[in-house]
Amino acid sequence: MKLLVFSDSLCRLEPMRSVLLAHLKDTDALLHLGDGAAEVYALREEFPALPIYAVRGNCDPYSCLARDVLPEQCLTFGTRTVFICHGDRFGVGGGLGALEKYARARGADIALFGHTHKAHEEYRPAETDSEKPLWLLSPGSAALPRDGAAPSFGILDITPHGVLFSVGRRPLR
Repeated sequence: MKLLVFSDSLCRLEPMRSVLLAHLKDTDALLHLGDGAAEVYALREEFPALPIYAVRGNCDPYSCLARDVLPEQCLTFGTRTVFICHGDRFGVGGGLGALEKYARARGADIALFGHTHKAHEEYRPAETDSEKPLWLLSPGSAALPRDGAAPSFGILDITPHGVLFSVGRRPLR
């Protein structure tokens, strides 16, 4: 299962649209991790057959709540539970401990977050027999990266053999 992951697009639809068009034939769903509600609505209209899941970010209007953009979601893809959030509520700019604890409590295998505008890939093994390992992943920003690199997006491949997360970069148009 191939998932395209975006965050922090901040009213810049075209970079996401062009990446989606390049990957549309083999993409099973699109995930948006906040600060891009307007783009999510536009992509849902343009690609009605593609499942698009989104969460609200700190720069998204409060009215998004009335239009099915929640602050967080737990989704199941294959055998994996994926927790998606923007990250601001968990203080991800100062560390990932609170996000890790919350995602583990919800039984997640993968926690996807935005807000930092920096791509991040981290695997945290289980520390107890009752825990599962957890991937903590951020695609960075589709519009305004803060790491000096080009705008970015994520590709999350979930297969029966494991999880692979890639970060793609492209110049902003």
